[in-house]
Amino acid sequence: MKIVFDIDGTLFNSRTVALPAFKKVLKHYNKDIPSDSILLNTLGYPISEIWEMLLPELSNDDKDKISVYMGEIEAQMINNGDGKLFPGVKESLTKLQAAGHKLYTLSNCNEAYLHTVIDAFNLRPLFTGLHCASMYANETKAQILKRIIKEDKDAVMVGDRFHDIEAGNINNIPTIFCNYGFSQSSEITSQDFTITSFSEILTIVKKLSSKKE
Repeated sequence: MKIVFDIDGTLFNSRTVALPAFKKVLKHYNKDIPSDSILLNTLGYPISEIWEMLLPELSNDDKDKISVYMGEIEAQMINNGDGKLFPGVKESLTKLQAAGHKLYTLSNCNEAYLHTVIDAFNLRPLFTGLHCASMYANETKAQILKRIIKEDKDAVMVGDRFHDIEAGNINNIPTIFCNYGFSQSSEITSQDFTITSFSEILTIVKKLSSKKE
């Protein structure tokens, strides 16, 4: 089975990285700093949409500069030990790979951030493929997911935001909603499964696999 994972709010708890980084960037550019809840609600969106929500008055060039600066701050913080995987993530990924499943990432983050997170926690050997929005210009998460799974419907999408569940639904594969992530309580309604801790995915994948036999 192909199992496709979002990053922030699914594998990686980026709260302690994203909030300080947002505030440092906004302060650096003399911008008003929104509440933590507003900032956290942007997590999971493509970076271009995040700046459109927070700083719509800026030019695209300025947004690109801010994105680069934000990425540098986040990379430094992650490499310094800020931010953690959610409990059970590495252990569960290891078990899934050992069981013969093919693991992939699909995040709305940029490529540099993706590799920083993956390498900070030595996850690279566990994944068959690493994918994120910045690798595919102007494609939606659903379109990128279609590239990953191809015609193989023996797949599942795992994430914490509506983009993730929507992508799985559009591609007619099962979806697993991580309700410990960054979504709003009423945001997700069309998932096939819900988990409250990452390790619960093992039971769900086992059930889905048994149905294919």
